[in-house]
Amino acid sequence: MMLTRSLFVRSVILLGLFSASALAQPPTEGNSVEATYSFSGSSDVRQTGGAAELGVQRASIQASHRFKLDEQSGLRIGILAQNTWLDLTAALPLPDQLQAYALQLGYTRQLSAQWSLAVSAQPGTYGDEAKIGGGTFNVPVLLTGIYAQSRELAWVFGARYDGFADQQLLPFAGVRWQFAPAWTFELAFPRTGLTYRANERVSAGGYVGVQGGNYRVTAEVPRGVAGAPALGRTYLDYYEIRVGGGVDIALGKAASLRFEAGIVTNRTFDYYERNFRIKTADAPFGTIAWRAQF
Repeated sequence: MMLTRSLFVRSVILLGLFSASALAQPPTEGNSVEATYSFSGSSDVRQTGGAAELGVQRASIQASHRFKLDEQSGLRIGILAQNTWLDLTAALPLPDQLQAYALQLGYTRQLSAQWSLAVSAQPGTYGDEAKIGGGTFNVPVLLTGIYAQSRELAWVFGARYDGFADQQLLPFAGVRWQFAPAWTFELAFPRTGLTYRANERVSAGGYVGVQGGNYRVTAEVPRGVAGAPALGRTYLDYYEIRVGGGVDIALGKAASLRFEAGIVTNRTFDYYERNFRIKTADAPFGTIAWRAQF
């Protein structure tokens, strides 16, 4: 049961590496910038019986440039900077922060009117410190095939390799279905759920989503919990399952804002090599994101 749930959660996280809004489209040229801030509120750490609380804040910025190689293929080059702060009220076997700094490299090819292929890699450092060292360098790779069955229905298939993950090679699948002019169902990032497009400027919906990542912990962390093993020089899998809603507001033709809010129903920090997990009670969350294309 635990393995099945773990595989499901990691599969949902993988879906966060492609954008359903870009399915099966010819390559384009341009630039994009996205800045995001998110928090999930403090809640009791279950292993401490309420003696400690934990909250999470995350800020990230990514920028990329897309250019065409020909009418069927294109490249994407970008950067990602992301910092996750763990707000702890007592000594717990966790780092104070988790960091990711990476290049974003991608190649797309339109194979036919219905099929397209994408491969991407994010070489960088993923760990509890901001330097490339202590084994924090990693190169997650994603291979994605997209089949546009019609203008309203597209399927996504692929696999990801991540040397820091418990299941290093993992297949996944997703779908985007516009079943009515104003309604779309997505099994994709940043949310799996329903979206209603009210007009050209505003859309809203409800969803289930995941925030998380895989990191290398290089330093020893305080144990703080009875029975906790030594947890330095190992890997940490962090994820939150989020249930909530959001609204997108277009700011002219080139920029948009997104607001999200809801409940974190499962927040887990999994030292899978040491068979040790930290879980918290439910907590509220909120997110604001700004995106521009030019």
